[in-house]
Amino acid sequence: MKHLAVSLTVLAAGILLTVAGCTPASTPPPSTTAPATPTKAAEPTKPTEPTKPTAQPTAAPTKQTTAPAKAASFPEKGRSITLIAPFAAGGSTDIVARLVAAGMERDLGTPVQVVNVSAGSGQLGVTQMVQSKPDGYTMSIVSIPSTMAVYLDPERQSPWTRKDFTLVAEVASYPQVLQVKADSPFKTMRDVIDAAKAKPEQVTLAVGALMSSNDVVAAMIEDAAGVKFRKVRTDGDAQNITDLMGGHVDAAIDNLPPVIGPAKSNSVRVLGITSAQPSPFLPAAPTMVSQGYNVIAGSESGLAVPLGTPKDVVDILSSSAKRAVEGSEFKNKSAELAVTPNYVNGPEWAPNWDRMEPVIKKIIEQARQQR
Repeated sequence: MKHLAVSLTVLAAGILLTVAGCTPASTPPPSTTAPATPTKAAEPTKPTEPTKPTAQPTAAPTKQTTAPAKAASFPEKGRSITLIAPFAAGGSTDIVARLVAAGMERDLGTPVQVVNVSAGSGQLGVTQMVQSKPDGYTMSIVSIPSTMAVYLDPERQSPWTRKDFTLVAEVASYPQVLQVKADSPFKTMRDVIDAAKAKPEQVTLAVGALMSSNDVVAAMIEDAAGVKFRKVRTDGDAQNITDLMGGHVDAAIDNLPPVIGPAKSNSVRVLGITSAQPSPFLPAAPTMVSQGYNVIAGSESGLAVPLGTPKDVVDILSSSAKRAVEGSEFKNKSAELAVTPNYVNGPEWAPNWDRMEPVIKKIIEQARQQR
């Protein structure tokens, strides 16, 4: 557990380096209206879904033999660009995808269609992107730490690694929260921790996929408080909230964006947030640090394309993402949805991946040993 604590502290510090450098957009009047969903283009053919997230979903990526498009003709007028959100609709990945897609669609003058591929806990969606033609017309949302946990976990049998995709840009970041239903007997984090101490592995906690950002935070809380929860694996934020509202779990760890609506409507009670300072999006929510639990973490989300996509095409997509993120509509809507805009181009984002990969790999190894 001592080694886990060291790894988790490094994890928090690594993620915080990026989050701390962000300046959230000023928050407009609260709203729970989600971004308009663009008309969905035909979804890429999905590989057969595995019965378990750890199963290999499809064959290893194959090399493309067709010459990629030249930047001079990219994007072709009227030709859709597909942006894969590798988790279910309504979660933080989906929210970020739709925010950046809307801005890039206006900027590029061509449709940018969001396609949700929720099976495989994030693995199948990225697989589809990696196996697509490297011409700039298929992108995927990738995240620290969720995406790297897929290819670093040998039990997931991922047919791709980070070497099989090119980072385009980071576009957003956000912290995680511990939440309960509004009518829960748990009023504070201390209440949850005391219950978990009294009944080890009996307090149920929805955490999403193994080594997702939510799962990492759950491990950090367990380590900081010296407790063990009964973790419930789900497809992500949306299912976590559904299970919580249905009374199937006692509490849930989620990324902040999909929680902001239920929190402001008083459907849920946020007991702790993983940012170092109170969030401007939910200022009444106490930080975990302020309650005596040294848990500081966050997620970084951005865009990636298949390896082999021409650099000039990648540059066009990156520049478009920058204009989208810095545009007034992205800033306004991201403030409504508790997303912090944060543009970092691919080469500058890559060092964060380099720094976090050994940390996540070690945490995965320790988690496997403790099962």
